[in-house]
Amino acid sequence: MATVSDVSQEVVALTDELIALRREFHEYPELAFEEFRTADLIARRLEALGLAVERNIGVTGVLAFLEGASPGKTLMIRADMDALPMPEAEGRPYGSKLENRNHSCGHDMNMSIVIETAKVLAAHRESIAGRVAFVFQPADEPQLGAKRMIDDGLLDKVKPDLVLAQHPLADVRAGTAVVQPGPLWASGDVMKLTIAGPASTLRAPHEGVDCVLVAAQVVTALYAMVHRESPVLEPAMFNVTSLQASQTPPTSQAELEIRLAVFNEPLRQKLLRRIDEVVRGIVSSMGGECAFETVLSIPPLVNDPTVTAAVANATKQVLGEGSIIQGWRNYFSDDFAFFATHAPGCLFILGSANPDKGITGRTHSPEYDIDEDMLPAGVEIMSLAALELLR
Repeated sequence: MATVSDVSQEVVALTDELIALRREFHEYPELAFEEFRTADLIARRLEALGLAVERNIGVTGVLAFLEGASPGKTLMIRADMDALPMPEAEGRPYGSKLENRNHSCGHDMNMSIVIETAKVLAAHRESIAGRVAFVFQPADEPQLGAKRMIDDGLLDKVKPDLVLAQHPLADVRAGTAVVQPGPLWASGDVMKLTIAGPASTLRAPHEGVDCVLVAAQVVTALYAMVHRESPVLEPAMFNVTSLQASQTPPTSQAELEIRLAVFNEPLRQKLLRRIDEVVRGIVSSMGGECAFETVLSIPPLVNDPTVTAAVANATKQVLGEGSIIQGWRNYFSDDFAFFATHAPGCLFILGSANPDKGITGRTHSPEYDIDEDMLPAGVEIMSLAALELLR
C-alpha cells in the first residue's frame, strides 16, 4: 500500500519536471476551444504513462483512464485548459509567447498538477480499487466546456462515482487551501429579455406601448422580488447588466441582460420561475410582449461532505493542521458544477498568492502569477485524496 511518505518522496522527485511543465503551458496559452497544442501535449504525456487516452471530446477535450488493481469506484479528476485574451505583465522568464494570450486564471497550474497526479497514481496502481478518469476540459472561462464535453458523451464514457478538482486563486495565500463541504461557487444564470410592442406617439400615446417605461417597471420589480423572496441566510445576487430601449415608430423595444447567482439549487429554481412570472405579468399588463433567451445556465457548486473529508485529510497531511480555510463563498460560477451534480464531488482552492515573493496580482489580470512552491503540494494533496477515496 502506498504511504504518505512514499507519495511525498515521489512528488519531491518530480518537482523540477512539474515546474517545467507548468511553464511550458504558461508560455503557450490557448483560448477556449482552441487548445489544440495544449491538448496534444497533455495526451502525449498521458500516453507515455501507459494510460488509455481519447482526444477531441467537446472539441479539444482529453480523457484518460488509469485502471486500478481491483474493481471499485470510478473517480473523475478534472483540469481546465483554456487561457484568457489579455496581455501578460513583462519581465517573466516564462512569459506568454502568444500575443494577447495569458494563463491569468491558473489553468496552467491545474493541468500540470493533474498530469503529475496521474504519474504518481500510475506508480501505485496496486493500491487503487477502481479506476481514475483524468479529464482535461476546454473553455472553462466562457463556462461552456464542461457542458460541451457532457453533450459529447463524456459522462457516458466515464460513469463517475466521484469527481474531484482543484483551482488556485489570488484571494488565497500560498500554504493554505479552501476545503469545505457544502456551497462554494454560486450558480450562474444569464438571460436576455426582449420586450416589444407598437410604439407610442405624441398624437396617440394610448395606442402604443412605451417599452422604456415597461423595462423600468420590470427592473424595479425584479430587484425587489429577488431581495424580498430570498431567505435572509441564503444570499442571492441579482443584476441587470445591460438595458437598451428605443421608442421609434412603428415599434417600441427594450432589451435587457439579467444575471442571477445563488448557492442553493431549490432557491435558484424558485427565483428563475418567479423572474419569468414577474416579467410576463408586468409586460402583459402594460400591453407588450416578451421573450427570454438563456445565455448561460450553471448550477451552484456544492461540495460533497465525504469527498471533501478525504481532501481535508490530505491537505492537513501536506500543509499542516492550520492550513484549511472554511466559510468561503464566491459569487462567480465554475462549470465543474455540471460534473458535481452528476456525482458527489469536491473542488478545493489552492492558495497561490505570496506577498513575500511579490506574487500579488489579481486573478484575471495581466499581473496574475502563482507561487510555484504550491505545485508539488497540489499534486500531493490530490494524489493522497484519490488514494483514500479508492482504497
